[in-house]
Amino acid sequence: MGISAITYECHLHAFVGVNVTVVTAKDTYISDSNSQYSALFAIHDVNLTIHDSSFTNLNLAEVQAPVALDRSAITILNTEFLNNTAPLSGGIASSVMNNLTLSNCTFNNNYGESDDLLVSALRHDIAAPHHSSAYSRCEACPYLYMHKQFLQLELRLLQAGSQAGAVLVNGSTDACSRGTGNCSLTIHNSTFANNMNTAVYLVTDGFDFDLQRSTFIGNSAADQGGAIVLGSLQSNNTNISKPLKATLTASTFSGNTAGKQGGAVLISNQANLRAFICTLTDVSAFNNSAGQLGGGFWYQQVSTLQIVSSSFTQNFISNGTEGAAAAGAFWITASCAASVNAQSIYSAAPFVCSLAITNSSFSNNTAPLNGGAFASRLDGYAVAISQSTFAGNQITAAGGAGAAFSMTPLITGGGLSTLLVMSQSNFTGNVASDALGCLSVQQVHSNPELHL
Repeated sequence: MGISAITYECHLHAFVGVNVTVVTAKDTYISDSNSQYSALFAIHDVNLTIHDSSFTNLNLAEVQAPVALDRSAITILNTEFLNNTAPLSGGIASSVMNNLTLSNCTFNNNYGESDDLLVSALRHDIAAPHHSSAYSRCEACPYLYMHKQFLQLELRLLQAGSQAGAVLVNGSTDACSRGTGNCSLTIHNSTFANNMNTAVYLVTDGFDFDLQRSTFIGNSAADQGGAIVLGSLQSNNTNISKPLKATLTASTFSGNTAGKQGGAVLISNQANLRAFICTLTDVSAFNNSAGQLGGGFWYQQVSTLQIVSSSFTQNFISNGTEGAAAAGAFWITASCAASVNAQSIYSAAPFVCSLAITNSSFSNNTAPLNGGAFASRLDGYAVAISQSTFAGNQITAAGGAGAAFSMTPLITGGGLSTLLVMSQSNFTGNVASDALGCLSVQQVHSNPELHL
């Protein structure tokens, strides 16, 4: 099936089938003053490709996103999403993870929003019979029998309490959860600017996230992760052995903000029995801010974190001493005891979890209380810092410590030691207002080790 060079106004185009391939090319999706229902919708194993298209100025009051997916794979090339507003996402929304690939795409000024009134309206429409007004508003649309499933998909996502400015994925197939499926979000050579409610929101199981040569500028979130939120579902299924992976390469984060944690990126492993491997290579984080923790990045329960040839500059905490008020560049908290499967992933016994910073720079980052550059609360981790520079980082409030970095245990007296090894690294001009030190390292476990 193919659709080419058409301008669509106010229609819901639904595609359904097993292994159906749909290609749209050089299409323009716009909104007019007469209707607010305009989207592409793919469900049940549709392989959808969109290229050289535009989704612009859509104000979708009841349709979840310009492009909506459920258990389908999509590739989007050379396409722009500009100035769109929808209940879930101003760009793409998917309730069940499959494969989503974006290349050479632009997402600017998009907004995902929702409210309780919309949830109530969706429940009413789903319960309505086929001949009701729930369908009359879509008379011009093909595949009318898919409309109720479309509404059910939207309701599931809304009830999950998640929205995104540009890309939203919330949910997982059984195969992904078991680690047997090929589930991925790939973003290459794309730009995300000034999107609200987090630009990219991905919460699922068994995923691989691959970001390369992309730029995130001026995206924002009221709470967490102005540019990106990555997370696992709250599942402690010990039969799931495939680690979650996030690889960020040659990408830039600038001027992104979050009201609480992770000004640019928040990565959280809520399934504590799963390994989560995160690698940053040639990543630049500049002038990002968070209200409380992690002006640039915020990590929770990441079993392996590698930061290579990356720079963190002028990232900061914006809300004074409210909350923890720590970690200008990044914050990490984790206990390796909880990451059961991590032992098969990382073999540096007895430390099966690790934080490694190599050939990277941290300059002029600020936090009020702890960790001008970074702060950590770790149990059972090997922390290695090599060939890196910490310069001009600051603690601005009285009583703060660790102008360059601060390390404390997650559980006081918990019995898990954390190893810190530093080599060939420079610390210059890092300042704490009370002169409490460039580094603040607190180890109260049974076998603390510090190697300098």
